[in-house]
Amino acid sequence: MSENRSGAPTDSDPDRTDEPVRAHYEWESTPPSTAVVETVAKATGSEPTSLGPLYDSLDPDALNALVASIPPSAVGRDICISLALDGHRVTIYGDGEVVVRTGATRV
Repeated sequence: MSENRSGAPTDSDPDRTDEPVRAHYEWESTPPSTAVVETVAKATGSEPTSLGPLYDSLDPDALNALVASIPPSAVGRDICISLALDGHRVTIYGDGEVVVRTGATRV
């Protein structure tokens, strides 16, 4: 990867896109830990089962409990959790959106 005049990274691979992958979930029916795995798989073009175990990077039960603890009155874009997972930056929003930026590990 190189940098252009603005200092922004560029990539010589024309098929690569640095656009984040976004997915929306209802936390009542999909646990955040499942949403993270599904969205990372979508972003990488992989099957969810081909990814390493989530618990090697974070405690899925703790993530689920943390999101569940957000009061309904606070749910929205103001609440977010960001983490690095397998070389990707993952952001989980209180409103059910999960955003994955591939190849971006800085949180």
